[in-house]
Amino acid sequence: MLVAERPYEVLVAALARTGLVGVAKAAIHSRERLIILRPRRGVLVIHTIYWPDEVREPGPAPTTPVTDREMELAELLLDQLRGVDATDGASGEAAAHDGDRSS
Repeated sequence: MLVAERPYEVLVAALARTGLVGVAKAAIHSRERLIILRPRRGVLVIHTIYWPDEVREPGPAPTTPVTDREMELAELLLDQLRGVDATDGASGEAAAHDGDRSS
């Protein structure tokens, strides 16, 4: 066992049990990035996030309201896609999640 394996395993288990995430800085492609560490399937995954000065103001909001029919169809689609593993492109079949939410 490598020296760092046990602390890593403890961190993954603690984050999974508590539902918390870690926030850190990492150098990626010679640039400092803000990241979130999150447990998934027994390992830590990272998600890069934006620094406050990188966030732009959104453009004007749409003025056309969403119709009841559009909302009904969107909710139907979301219900049908629940549980589909987007990374499982080879088989094209739905796969059950392991309880973690995907990003």
